[in-house]
Amino acid sequence: MPLNIVLGGIGKIFQRVGQWTWRAWPVLAISSTAVIHFLLIESLALDSQQLHTAVALVTQLLGGLLVLYSIDSTIGIVSGTSLITDLKQYLMEFPLIKRHVTLEVQGANHMVTGGKVRLSVGRNPKTVEEKLSYLQEQIDEIRRDFQEDFAEVKALIDTKTNQLSDRISSVQTSVNELESTVTKISVGGVKIQLLGVMLLFYGAITSYVA
Repeated sequence: MPLNIVLGGIGKIFQRVGQWTWRAWPVLAISSTAVIHFLLIESLALDSQQLHTAVALVTQLLGGLLVLYSIDSTIGIVSGTSLITDLKQYLMEFPLIKRHVTLEVQGANHMVTGGKVRLSVGRNPKTVEEKLSYLQEQIDEIRRDFQEDFAEVKALIDTKTNQLSDRISSVQTSVNELESTVTKISVGGVKIQLLGVMLLFYGAITSYVA
């Protein structure tokens, strides 16, 4: 087997392993933090207790900030706001703050609809020919009325069908948006929260050791 093919296969294997490993980047981040902490203890001539205290403080603050950032991102995805915006709104709603109230008055719209009224003036035919002609006129009139009614019913069905199709499309769009929101929350926010919690635990353990 040629060497370039072997090297290409090994490279693809390493690439897949790297992608699989990167999916657990919070674990890699906390492991890197522990390694850096150990290297600082071994390489620098510093008081270990003070170093533990400083690392505990930094990791706990960073972990708390990451948790708050994840919560803020989740709120932004779900409701389109943020913690700062909600805090400002809460402070602005303090009961002792005077606020201007604007009243908007709108007139009511009235719509009057009426049904279709068909009037037919009859006559009193005398002869057989007149009676047959009158009967044919009545049949033609009934046929016209039936065609008009059928066209109205068909138009109404088409309108309702289009409205139903629009509603189905709107519901499908809402479902897609909901799925996208759930995906963003589950994929993006969970790992950040996990890293923040792991940093808090690491800082607590380091503080206990100190």
